[in-house]
Parts: sequence; structure tokens; C-alpha cells
Amino acid sequence: MLIFLDFDGVLHPDGCNPSSYFSQAPLLEAILRQSADFEVVISSSWRHRRPFDELVLLFSTDVRKYIVGITPDSRYVEMPVRLGLYPRQAEIEVWLRENARATDNWVAIDDRPWLFKPFFPRLIKTQPDCGMTLQTCEELLRRKGSL
Repeated sequence: MLIFLDFDGVLHPDGCNPSSYFSQAPLLEAILRQSADFEVVISSSWRHRRPFDELVLLFSTDVRKYIVGITPDSRYVEMPVRLGLYPRQAEIEVWLRENARATDNWVAIDDRPWLFKPFFPRLIKTQPDCGMTLQTCEELLRRKGSL
């Protein structure tokens, strides 16, 4: 299963002090350690400020192998017209196409549902003020079993 991963509002509370960055990452990393069935693609806006090699270093050494890429920047690639109002979803679909991943086995973990079509079924929404929780992890594992 592919996980398209946002950072702010997911791996830490949105707008938090930098000392709290990645405070919720251990929850995701625990899931990655338990199952070799996951791969992570970074969809966070952090990819606009840091190259892939630096972003991977933000994760624990043993889980870095699960980070397989970053989504393209919608400003520089041809986006699906039907998704013009939903840039995060469009960037994910472009990544899937460009990486020959014709798969239905993926989810996005994000705190900003307006970046996706309304009621998008592949979105696991987090609360921006806290980020990932045990409930988010349970939802991810449930989706893995159902997709």
C-alpha cells in the first residue's frame, strides 16, 4: 500500500514550535516497522523547500527505506483538468502515472481535505491541532486490509 504523506497537521500539529516537529512520527514509524507492505510518498509542502534526500533524513534510519518519493509540484507539471481545484489529489495522480503505479491500493494522510475532491474516499483526515493519533493508525491499518 502506498501512503501519500503530509507533514504539518499529520506528523506534528500544524503551526507548532519547531521543537515539536515530527512529534507524532513515531506512530507512523511503528506501523512501517510492523509491515513491509507499505511505501511512503511525501506529499507535504515541505518538498518545495527541501530535496528528497533531506526529507528522508527526517525519519528514523530503519524506516527510511519505506520512503520512495515525493509528489511533483503542481506549478511545474501538467495536472489533470478535472482536478484543477484539488491540487494535492492531482499531484498524487500525476505521481502514480509518472511512476507507472496503476494501483488502487493507496491512501493520503492529510489534514487539509479541501486539497482533495469532497468526500474523497482515499483520504485519511487528521486534525491539524494534534496530527496523527492512534485512531489514525487504526484507520490506516483498516484501509490496508480493505483495499
